[in-house]
Amino acid sequence: MCFSTTASFVSGAILTTIGVASIKKITSRSQILFACIPFIFAIQQFSEGFVWLSLLNSTNHVWQHISTYCFLIFAIVIWPAWVPISMFMIEKKRTAKILLGIISVMGILFSILSTVYLVFYDSKAQITSYHIHYELQIPASAKLLIGIMYLIPTVISNFISGFKGVKVMGVFVLISYFISRFYFNDYVISVWCFFSALISITVYFIISGKSFRNIRV
Repeated sequence: MCFSTTASFVSGAILTTIGVASIKKITSRSQILFACIPFIFAIQQFSEGFVWLSLLNSTNHVWQHISTYCFLIFAIVIWPAWVPISMFMIEKKRTAKILLGIISVMGILFSILSTVYLVFYDSKAQITSYHIHYELQIPASAKLLIGIMYLIPTVISNFISGFKGVKVMGVFVLISYFISRFYFNDYVISVWCFFSALISITVYFIISGKSFRNIRV
């Protein structure tokens, strides 16, 4: 979480429980990626817990580097591909599945570019005003385009889904983005990931729904 070490580890523990419960609910292999969303968020929250620990112990620069990059790998490499692909796997409507397939390709390309960025550019994290600020070397002129390219696979894919519960989850994720951008602009990556992690708890209830139990692919 974006407010303290303890909160990061507690939220990680809760999401681990939800993730395991969600995985146990699946009735088809096509649901696995979607069911794992809370569990992946749990790992991400644990990684930010270690970011907190490393920053509070400023002498351990190697651990700071490792934990920071671990968190960023989830934030800008894994999620842009994981979210649309998981939606594509569970989708039953042909038109929606085609659109999600296209967005999945976009997400994969974004993830590849993000990987290249993390390899060749230095990224840092620091605690300011009780939040973690992740400093990415992105030109100001490119931030809007990159933001749109990120939002399409991670957020818009929710609205294309034929499942009502997934659309509702998308609404919450989008609202949380605007809240993060408006109130925590300097800490969007950390704060929005925390909100999205909490919202991912809804995955369990979506999978428990009747429409999901009918998927047999």
